[in-house]
Amino acid sequence: MNILADYHHPGLYNSLRMLFENRLGHTLFRPIGMEWFHNGYWDYPHPDKRWVAEQLLENTALESKSVYYNREYNNFTKIKEISHNYITLRDMKNEADYKCLTFEQFKNTKIDVVIASVPQHEITFSKLIKDHKPDTKLILHEGNSHVKSVGTIAKNIMISVPEIDYTFPEGSLIVYAHQEFDLDIFRHTKLYRHNRIISLINCLHLWKDAHDLWDKYKVLLPEYEWRMHGQDGEDGVIDNINGIAEALMNTSFVFHPKPQAVIGGHNLLNAMACGRPIITRGADIGGEMKGKLIDNYNIIDLDIGNPEERIRSITSDKLQEMSENIYATFKKLVDFEQESESVRQFMDNLR
Repeated sequence: MNILADYHHPGLYNSLRMLFENRLGHTLFRPIGMEWFHNGYWDYPHPDKRWVAEQLLENTALESKSVYYNREYNNFTKIKEISHNYITLRDMKNEADYKCLTFEQFKNTKIDVVIASVPQHEITFSKLIKDHKPDTKLILHEGNSHVKSVGTIAKNIMISVPEIDYTFPEGSLIVYAHQEFDLDIFRHTKLYRHNRIISLINCLHLWKDAHDLWDKYKVLLPEYEWRMHGQDGEDGVIDNINGIAEALMNTSFVFHPKPQAVIGGHNLLNAMACGRPIITRGADIGGEMKGKLIDNYNIIDLDIGNPEERIRSITSDKLQEMSENIYATFKKLVDFEQESESVRQFMDNLR
């Protein structure tokens, strides 16, 4: 199959590439160039839609043919090759090549499936199919926990955060699959005591409660080195997946008390795959993680008792035990190979 998927999150899109190209043998494309925006087929929930479109449709990279820094999503890209059929874009953060279609190339390419991961694209891509590819199937991808109602037009729905109480249109075909990442990069390693706590939350300063907790415990636990490496982080952003994995392997804990984020996002699952215990709040844990992330077993719950004393008094043996426990929890919850087989059956029965 030839599949077109929108792009708005580097980790999500790379997971679709790993799933559809590497595992299932399909060909995946993404839109490139502002013609998608000017023709009314690209939208985004942002007050300055054009500004975001110029980034996510790689317009600067396309026009300059040089390395382009995507400020909104902290990603470097570069046009690698331009051919008659498609454009090859190098994603330097994920160290992957993506096939891209201008709007004109799209019109001349057989497309079997279109995937909308931005809610607004369920509408615009439905119109795109009606206008240009009437035999093409539409899939809506949802990966946010705060959304309660999923789908209005699409009959085919992919969910990447299981056990959220979504509602779906009657007659929907639904499949659940986590967003895949490379387990050779994010691999489980023995946890040595590093006396380091890192945060990979993007723009932590915008999450006031989480940032206040960071400041609080940074003062209470001065014996730990606190490193903030998400976008706009005070210790510098890490802009490639190998660097992120290395940072995880060289920390004792991952600080992640982000509202509605302790459910299965990339930062959480990356840390779990590396066997790194999480510092979070029980109130933020949801979905399939509810009841699986447990204080003093595989996480430190800031909502319970005196967390700074539990962190301060933890022994190397206990820290290693927590590391093994959180990795075992990851293995119980996530099986990319098995989930890809569910997606294969889903793709064979699209409506």
